[in-house]
Amino acid sequence: MLYKLDTETGQIIIDKAVIRRIVAECLGVFEGKVRLANYKGQSRGMVSKISGIDDSGLITVAKSQTGIEIRINITIRFGTSINRVTDQLIADIKENVFKLAGVEVSGVTILIVGIMSKKLVRRNIEVKG
Repeated sequence: MLYKLDTETGQIIIDKAVIRRIVAECLGVFEGKVRLANYKGQSRGMVSKISGIDDSGLITVAKSQTGIEIRINITIRFGTSINRVTDQLIADIKENVFKLAGVEVSGVTILIVGIMSKKLVRRNIEVKG
């Protein structure tokens, strides 16, 4: 359980899995140019899409004093603007989590662990927002 609110009619409980799912949906805007990855740069790729395996477990969500902290590792296709992708992703995550779950996001950390071309080129670029 991440967030709990008591109301007159009952309790509202939001789990970390809900936030992870919202963040994973934000990546869909980039149409395959951005993929979730583990810290080694490995993404689950086509097999997870075909079999329906949820890769939102690669997203870290933690509670802080001022809201929630979200950390994701991604790989970006070569030729894609890192600045544009990270700025849009941070803005989309903050907006969608607040709009859909009503939880304030105090920080988003995006770690770019690799650049995809013919081979994966390892990188370690951290962007906070």
